[in-house]
Amino acid sequence: MPIRFLCCADVHVGRVSSCLNSPTNVDLTTMGALTRLVDAAIEGGAAGLLIAGDLFDGLTAFYSHRNAVAAQFERLKERGIAAIAVAGNHDAIALSAFAKSFPDCGLQVIGLEGRWQSVEVAGTVIYGWSFPRETFKSNAVLNAIRPSQSLPVIGLLHGDRGAALSDYHPFSDRDLDGKADVWILGHVHLPDSHPTARYMSSPQAMDFGPGERGAHGAWWVEVESGRARFGAFEPISTVRYELVSRNLDISQPQPIRDLLLADLTNWARGIKAQQESVQSVQTRVFASLRSDGFDLDGKEREELESRVEESIDGRDAFHLLAIQTVRKVDPTRLVHSGDTVADLAKVLLGAKHLRGDEVGEVQPEWQESARKLVESVRAELVSNYPTIVGMAMDTEDGAPAVLDPEEAAGIARDLLIAEIETLLGEEVAK
Repeated sequence: MPIRFLCCADVHVGRVSSCLNSPTNVDLTTMGALTRLVDAAIEGGAAGLLIAGDLFDGLTAFYSHRNAVAAQFERLKERGIAAIAVAGNHDAIALSAFAKSFPDCGLQVIGLEGRWQSVEVAGTVIYGWSFPRETFKSNAVLNAIRPSQSLPVIGLLHGDRGAALSDYHPFSDRDLDGKADVWILGHVHLPDSHPTARYMSSPQAMDFGPGERGAHGAWWVEVESGRARFGAFEPISTVRYELVSRNLDISQPQPIRDLLLADLTNWARGIKAQQESVQSVQTRVFASLRSDGFDLDGKEREELESRVEESIDGRDAFHLLAIQTVRKVDPTRLVHSGDTVADLAKVLLGAKHLRGDEVGEVQPEWQESARKLVESVRAELVSNYPTIVGMAMDTEDGAPAVLDPEEAAGIARDLLIAEIETLLGEEVAK
């Protein structure tokens, strides 16, 4: 049986998830996330809980939550489970103060004063470096040396991977090579799948910032046959933030709100079924509704745009950013018609092919035209996203509302398809 460590970062005790509604009986706090991390470590038979920086959101959070945090680490200590952390930029002062205030609670903070330090747990070396202050512009990894050649090594590090210049410890993947079997990274809240140096994500999703969307939790690291490797993802967050496009076909006239709410509620339930820890789904929505030969209520559509709707059970919220209503058309029948209609139909088929729809034979030049238009829409969507969502800031920290370029590509494609279908419907109706 492998030795297992539950690994996380960016807990940010002291913060609360921002929501478009306030569902009852849902623990939205990062303190609750720490409790669930400890629960998971105990239930999963962990040898240790490892934290790569920003356990606390800051010094104020330390003063208000220190006793509750200490109590969680005492739970681990009672069961013989180690707890090891390094300080990040948010808790460079707070974590050091916590270590001095609660020396016997079971949490060991390593790498203080900006010095690399290692400890051994269950035949595995844990190696880490802590922020000595809130900003650190140098690359401390250049001074790291693998602490053991005979034992597996897990590295704990907080910083800005891939940045040439940064106030928050810039370093590169190449700097890490050979200095640990795996690296547990903190600072970026979006989880990744790097094979040996992985950002953990924030265990509790915070807001609609690009690093907070999707699943959030912790990662298991398994040690077996003298090597440490990443294992399974452990969902922790009770809230999930999503940005989606929904494409609905309507066979008979019905209220748009009821249709959208039923679809989005079922979609949110599917998210919860996939990730049991999630109790509330907060979603920004681009919707395209296709009718089968009848007009949808344009006034109702306009009234719904930019509104926030609660799900049927009241736990989830949907911010309806844009709603397009079009009549369904069959582009395969239009590619040989008039110039404008044929050109639109070809691009539509190309875009649907890019989405993975079964549309029959599609010429390469149609796909290329569709790609260029999707890229144009994507660039415009990224640029105008703050205006679209109707807010200047996207996070509690005051970060600008932004849309990840890769995330925007799929939404841009769906918006393009809906727009071309609208134009085709208008041309065919002439």
